[in-house]
This record gives sequence, C-alpha cells and structure tokens, in this order.
Amino acid sequence: MLVASEMVGAKAGLGYLIINSQYSFLIPQMYFGMGITVIGLVFNAVLETVERHFMRWMAPVTP
Repeated sequence: MLVASEMVGAKAGLGYLIINSQYSFLIPQMYFGMGITVIGLVFNAVLETVERHFMRWMAPVTP
C-alpha cells in the first residue's frame, strides 16, 4: 500500500521512483524499482513464515 500511495502523491520513495522513471522513459530504472518492490514482498513473506513457525505457542489474533 505504501508504494501505491507514493505513486500518487509523493516526491520521494520507491513508488515515486517507479512512476517518475516510467514517465521519463527510464525503463531500466523503472524495472529496478519494481524489482526492489518484489524483493521486499518476498522477504516479508519469508519473515512471516519464519514467525509463524517459531511463534506457534502464541494464540492467533482475530480481528
């Protein structure tokens, strides 16, 4: 969500880098920003899996 919001109304950040690169036809820079985003999502998924594995004793929080 943060990257998407940076695409709309920010002057700095990863979302701004992607949109600005797209509008300026800096395609390698745009793909770099997208790659960093994907790496972040994968890293987050791995950390969530590790947390679930080591924190089995905790009761799940339901909204």
